[in-house]
This record gives sequence, C-alpha cells and structure tokens, in this order.
Amino acid sequence: LTTLTPVFGSSGQIYTIVGNSVDISTRKETEKALIREQKFNEALLDTATDGIIACDEKGKLVLFNQTAKKWHGKKLKPITVKEAVEPYNLFRFDGVTPLKPEEIPLQRAYEGERIYNEEIAIKAEGQPIRYVSTAASPVHDKAGNKLGAVVIMRDITESLAQREALEKSE
Repeated sequence: LTTLTPVFGSSGQIYTIVGNSVDISTRKETEKALIREQKFNEALLDTATDGIIACDEKGKLVLFNQTAKKWHGKKLKPITVKEAVEPYNLFRFDGVTPLKPEEIPLQRAYEGERIYNEEIAIKAEGQPIRYVSTAASPVHDKAGNKLGAVVIMRDITESLAQREALEKSE
C-alpha cells in the first residue's frame, strides 16, 4: 500500500512528493482466506437438505438457507423471530392452529431453551403442508455472551405419510 503526498513550496508549486509504502501481503492473504472460508460456509449451508434459520443477538432473523427459503416460499425478511408466525406460515403440528410467537422453536432457543424433536407444520402458499421436526439452540460465544439462536428443521412429511399408510394397512 503506497501513499503519495505532494509538498507545496511558497509559490504554490509542488516542491517534492513524499511517499510511504507498507507491505500488506499478510493482510491480503488473511482477507483471501476469510473470503474462502465464508464462501465454503455459505455453500455448506445452501447444500444442506435440512432447513437452517438463525437470528442474531437482538432476535432479528439473519440467516435462511436455500432449503428454508424453499419450504417457506419466501426469502429472509428483516424481522424478529416473534414476528415470523404469519409471514412464514408457522403452525402447530395439527396444521390448523397458528403458532404463538412464544411457541416458535427458534424464539424459545433465543430465550435460552434447547429444543429437540419439536414438531411443527409449515403451510407455505401454493405448497402442500410440510411437517418438520426441529432442533434449536441458543448460540453463545466463549465468554458466554448471547450471539443469537439457530434452528434446524428436518422434513418428516413423507415418513408421516408412510407411517399412516402402514397403520392403515395393519
């Protein structure tokens, strides 16, 4: 990184130019490594077959992987988790009763609860109802500070249909 600064004489003409150079090779390599890691993490999230959603330390939605976008039929909106029931069509497992904001697995995780196998339904417009099993967890840094929360959703719609068909045949 080179900086050149003109020095003017009393007549207003450039008298000399003063330059300063700093080797930023290490910084550039670090930036490249961070960009590679970021692209890898994005690709990893977007190729996951489970839906992944996260919120930040203020409870604002900050991450929707491609699967979550497909299942909800919508992209990430800059809203809080508590505001997500209606725009993201979240229902209790009966598929009829909308979730209350405090029932959303991601909201519960944001408030400190760990969720395992919590089943809910997603009724995205123009799509058949989707039943998902969720696992959610708060996210903290090494010092214990809250960074947000994450939920992973696994589609169990097909396995439910198979189970119902088996029960019917028995």
